[in-house]
Amino acid sequence: MLSLIRRGFLPALLGLAVEAYAVPKQNMQDSANNFVKVSGTEFTLNGKPFYFQGTNFYRLSLIERQSDAQVYEIMQQLSEKGMKTVRIWGFSCGESNAQAMLKSVSKNSAEYDEIALRRLDLAIDAARRANIKVILPLVNYQAEYCSMSWWVKQVVDKEDPNLFYTDPDVREAFKRHVGRMLSRANTTYMNKRHENITYANDPTIMAIELANEPHTEDWYESERGIRSGEILYNWLEFMSDFIRSVDPNHLIASGEEGYSAAPSSQDAVDKHWWLSDGSKGADYERNLTLANIDFATVHAYPTHWMIPVEDMEWFGTHYLKDRASIAHKVGKPVVLEEIGISNIENPYLGYTKEPELWLEQLLHVANAANYAGTMIWQLVPTGSEEGEFIYDFKSPVAAVVFKQAEYMNKL
Repeated sequence: MLSLIRRGFLPALLGLAVEAYAVPKQNMQDSANNFVKVSGTEFTLNGKPFYFQGTNFYRLSLIERQSDAQVYEIMQQLSEKGMKTVRIWGFSCGESNAQAMLKSVSKNSAEYDEIALRRLDLAIDAARRANIKVILPLVNYQAEYCSMSWWVKQVVDKEDPNLFYTDPDVREAFKRHVGRMLSRANTTYMNKRHENITYANDPTIMAIELANEPHTEDWYESERGIRSGEILYNWLEFMSDFIRSVDPNHLIASGEEGYSAAPSSQDAVDKHWWLSDGSKGADYERNLTLANIDFATVHAYPTHWMIPVEDMEWFGTHYLKDRASIAHKVGKPVVLEEIGISNIENPYLGYTKEPELWLEQLLHVANAANYAGTMIWQLVPTGSEEGEFIYDFKSPVAAVVFKQAEYMNKL
């Protein structure tokens, strides 16, 4: 138990009510300047522009499928193929298919699983060794692995997921949890002073992401006479200000898909209006004006968003290009953080079993719009994962991703 006190956060593990907000400052002699930073609409690393192609591979941080050794090997293989960033889940809860990092939570306490947390430590270390930067979301709007609904049910025993943003007890419980995670000392490696490096002081992490795809239930605000996007905006401000107060090192992002509350033109709502009419409870442009949101994120799933092939040009112009223009107008970088093209043929929408064609088309739009980073959902070494939206190194989609990596790395 002494090693847990030194390396982890034993009070949280035991479910005690602690206020672990203060993050100790550490001497990062070996990597003090190795944090990714923002300069206008670009990222920089060690004073140079940092453009990147990366991939989502959320399971690498979870005890679910890969072994410890496989995590290291996969990170190295991704690095060798030119990937500069990997987005992994910084969460798994009691409802998860994986071994849960957070087993339970209440208004005043939380119970953690140290073994599951050490897998997250290990995944970050694997990225560090492979010279890859990590984007780390902290909770999921979606149902998988650690949803906002789970938090609401645990803390206040209610079924309304929107209360995650507004209920004061849920907000404070999540805030305590985030404080504990940022103050956690990684058990897998130390700095030159032989101190275990806390998450808040680890340059391997490029960005702390407040959530994966946060928004409200459809029409939740309009049905209550609330300005569209107000609920999420207030929560993002609350959480980003808190994270900045305990972690001055890392970039902070919202993790949004890019839903807008005000269409930029009539053309933007003539087709697929729900992306821009505020019904999703997210105000992309307003959220980007928050002082502690450092860059914009955009997710794109044309096949699952019912965008037919004949509307792909519209989608490129009125979604991908438009969202980049908004971010740049605010003066911040934009990342195409998830782009997923189904590998299942859909004759109704016009999609054939050639997803590489549509991916290449959308990446061309992103490059022309000066996205500072692009990330696929998901590129994986052959034999490590399989399923819809998952492409291994031998696939035609991988060839497109490798070409994109070459383009971004040259920038």
